[in-house]
Amino acid sequence: MNSSHSEKNQMPKLTSNEFRCKHCGGVFEEEWTAEKALAEYRKIFGKLPDAIKKDKEALCDDCYKKLMIKISQ
Repeated sequence: MNSSHSEKNQMPKLTSNEFRCKHCGGVFEEEWTAEKALAEYRKIFGKLPDAIKKDKEALCDDCYKKLMIKISQ
């Protein structure tokens, strides 16, 4: 097979209802809309950091739970 190096390293395209976890890299089906997720973030942490406003990436439930445990310690 004759494929370029860049083709081998490309991530598969996500469908419109999937996201890639920023922490573990896994692909998951979206269970929340972006609006609901941001509302939850605001409820817990208050103001959105600039990184979240620009990035639009998400965490899977397992990584989110691990992060919340670290934050609460």
